[in-house]
Amino acid sequence: MPLLHGVLQVVVYEAQNLPTTRRIQAVGCIKRYVCCGALPQLAGSCDPYLCLDVGNTRRVRSRFIQGTHNPVWNERHEVYVADEADQLKIEIKDADIIGADFLGQAIIPVSEVVNGEQWDKWLDLTDTNGNPMKGKHVSGDRQQSRAHISIRYEPVGTKDETGEKYKEVPRAYFPLRPGNKVTLYHDAVCTPGPVEGAKLRGGGLYSDSCCWDDIYKALQQAKRFIWITGWSVWAPTMLKRRPMAQEDAPPLGELLIKKAREGVSVLLLVWDDATNNTGLTEGVMGTHDQETYRFFKHTEVTCVLCPRQGGMEDSLLQKVARGSMFTHHQKTVIVDTPMDTPVPIPLQQRARSGSSNLDSKLSAALHTAKSGLLAAKSSLAPTRSGSTNLDKQQQPAVRSSSPFAAAASSNQDKHQHKASRFSALETDSTGAPGSDKQQHKVGRHSGSPTARSGSTNLDRQHPMATRRLVAFVGGIDLTDGRYDTPAHPLFGTDQTGGPHERDHYQSCLESTDMNKPCPRQPWHDIHARLEGPAAIDIAMNFMERWVKQAGKHHLYKLGYLNQYGDILMPEALQVFASKRRQLQGRLKGHIDMRIEAIKAHYQTLELQDVPEPETWSVQVFRTIDSDSAYGFPNSTEGCYEAGLGVGKGKSVDRSIHRAYVHLIRIANRFLYLENQYFLGSAHLWDRLVNPSACTLCCPCSLRASPPVAACRQSCTSRPKHER
Repeated sequence: MPLLHGVLQVVVYEAQNLPTTRRIQAVGCIKRYVCCGALPQLAGSCDPYLCLDVGNTRRVRSRFIQGTHNPVWNERHEVYVADEADQLKIEIKDADIIGADFLGQAIIPVSEVVNGEQWDKWLDLTDTNGNPMKGKHVSGDRQQSRAHISIRYEPVGTKDETGEKYKEVPRAYFPLRPGNKVTLYHDAVCTPGPVEGAKLRGGGLYSDSCCWDDIYKALQQAKRFIWITGWSVWAPTMLKRRPMAQEDAPPLGELLIKKAREGVSVLLLVWDDATNNTGLTEGVMGTHDQETYRFFKHTEVTCVLCPRQGGMEDSLLQKVARGSMFTHHQKTVIVDTPMDTPVPIPLQQRARSGSSNLDSKLSAALHTAKSGLLAAKSSLAPTRSGSTNLDKQQQPAVRSSSPFAAAASSNQDKHQHKASRFSALETDSTGAPGSDKQQHKVGRHSGSPTARSGSTNLDRQHPMATRRLVAFVGGIDLTDGRYDTPAHPLFGTDQTGGPHERDHYQSCLESTDMNKPCPRQPWHDIHARLEGPAAIDIAMNFMERWVKQAGKHHLYKLGYLNQYGDILMPEALQVFASKRRQLQGRLKGHIDMRIEAIKAHYQTLELQDVPEPETWSVQVFRTIDSDSAYGFPNSTEGCYEAGLGVGKGKSVDRSIHRAYVHLIRIANRFLYLENQYFLGSAHLWDRLVNPSACTLCCPCSLRASPPVAACRQSCTSRPKHER
């Protein structure tokens, strides 16, 4: 049986003459004549989508096209394969509110696509017994149902997977960001200081940091906002406890309420465990979600319980399963913290942070349509002196002594054009970013003699960025049972005065009696603190989720980030949470999200106060779909360019899976994997002979990789005492 180990580049074009099933006819009749068209949209119409199976596993689900027997998809899919299979199967189904009807299938022998050339064909559809499927043609005749698809197989090794560019996982939603500072944590609590034997390449020893101590400090320092996502967030959780701390800190819930009363915007996105929504039980997972919601209710803290939501494309059974069996598993904390060394605000942000008058004009323009937009344009029109009114008021020159000014002076024309993009974005009369004509016009005139000189009498008045975004991300929830050290004590810490006195967590043993000696459940996980451009991506993830899941009545609570003049932020973040965009969201039901702005790199966000050997290049990955995050492109081509996949009507970010496969395949020396759930190629388990625990946890791509396989064979062939 052939081994497919590489990537299938699949293009799903269209289908023609799909058959009409009896269910479609019956439900359509009920919808039209009995219910007067009141049934859901997917009832009583042909809403086809295409699936591709590799062997016995489903790898592709296209979008469904509503109300047609001749769908046109024009979708591109990248399918990672490491499978033994002798055939590929395409199957077309009709999406419905309950289940999906079979509309036809076609078989593709693997031998036809493994030569690496483009395979492009129209395929006749048959039923499961091989009988032709026919549908009504536009001419009225019944003709053969068929589908158009192309496949190109790229085996592993056909590309040069070495060099700097392969450090970045390709086609991911968030790009690789240089210039970050990363602090790694293992377990929630540890003693800060050097670790014996952990030598750094530049000299010295690696130093441990305490995760929950750092989170507590960051929460205390926040002045603008605190954004938290969690599988579980428990208000009584104490981040600092004796004896590790000199005194117990206030519980998390009280700390967040205190910060909210100080004027900090505190927003929480907590997974809603549907099994306890009736109030009769605590829930299967014991996440305290209802308890947390009640604690923050009627306070200045906004806590939103967000279940895993299903879209219109999901059947009723799928929606129930999604809401009760699947979770939101992100654990992030995003705050603004003070910078050690203030830096001048880049020209781009300065134009944005001082644009309150512009925002008010554009707000009025949403109501006065054409006249208001013309007024907004005229306020930014270039003058005869070669600069705009906004340039004169809000774009003073940057000091040449700063790192940002040095970068700007060395590439003057490029940076002047880059700075002017803010003006161009605001003057686009359609509300959509990116009027190329206007960008060129403003960019050409925005440079002035004052800006070129790099120094003016206004230097003393330059706004300085004194704060930056810091993000914590990883696997440690802010909830009970997670407070643990690398020693992982089982007994004694839950006694009076111990760190687990009010936090004895044991979910593995049922009916534990706290009055009798009982081991607590230890908890090990990893976490990280990000400072620099990658922290912005974590914040963007929160904002996309908040806009989608919190509802319009909570939308404004994100605040207008473009009005924070002291926080170092990029263009994309400010545009997404500007007053103008939020007003558009209320009036039009959406906020414009620009993928090109997310992909852009902002050199001014790179940390300048961190020595070069200590800076990190970081790429953020996640698994999320358009039912849970807002701003994904609507077009199939836009999804592909953004690094997103498509699955039965959803845009899906599968960058975690993409990262695993890519990094495993390019590994030549070693792999370090740490994951709570790393199941690998489960569809092949029943074929393994005498499988060990190691091979069960390794994905098929890892087992099929020649360098890794050779390394493993070498290790297992050596005597035990030499390993």
